[in-house]
Amino acid sequence: MPPLGNSAGGGPPMSPPLSIIQSADISISHSNASTSTTFNSGAASSPNYASNGAGVAGGGGIALTGNWSTLAPLNGIMHKVTVHTNIVAADITTASSAAVTFEHRQAFLIDASSATFGSRNSGNIISDGRALTTGPSYSGDIGDIGTYILELDDMGAYLVGSEAYKTIGANYTTGYPTGIVTNGYWAWLMVIHANYPTKTYKFRFDLEYY
Repeated sequence: MPPLGNSAGGGPPMSPPLSIIQSADISISHSNASTSTTFNSGAASSPNYASNGAGVAGGGGIALTGNWSTLAPLNGIMHKVTVHTNIVAADITTASSAAVTFEHRQAFLIDASSATFGSRNSGNIISDGRALTTGPSYSGDIGDIGTYILELDDMGAYLVGSEAYKTIGANYTTGYPTGIVTNGYWAWLMVIHANYPTKTYKFRFDLEYY
């Protein structure tokens, strides 16, 4: 019998195998009445930033501001993100159902004179999140019962026909508009609405890629 996906009639092509990168826990000390806007690459010991960006360096390479991660020299195309938090229903109720929002940020150099960066997928805790129904008793940690997780699913559909915007490693592909000439980089954006109660909010990101 031919293997699955074989042209001799073994079935449709198999999906590429997925790998997962798990970020370090990101902590944000939030104060009620002030919006907390935080950028972080999710790398171990990575500090929080108030902004991030990308441009072109003097020598023609990419110039990154804030902190970013890359798989380079390995290849990687992002597929799905799962966000784990220590947010519970009481936080959302106190905030009058205001949202905590998330963005998967990505950057790459288009050519020798231009770079692109920005949101490649986004969601919020209200419309995309759900509370865990199992786990340890709530103690303020990620994974405790009642804490919210959020899935930003099927990034391929979100970015149809543009693998360049999903590149997080050393892939050199055709795409927008002439292909990637540097590595792809990623980071996370978390925005906690001012209505949320004062608390140290925690986030962990699982990035699935192939």
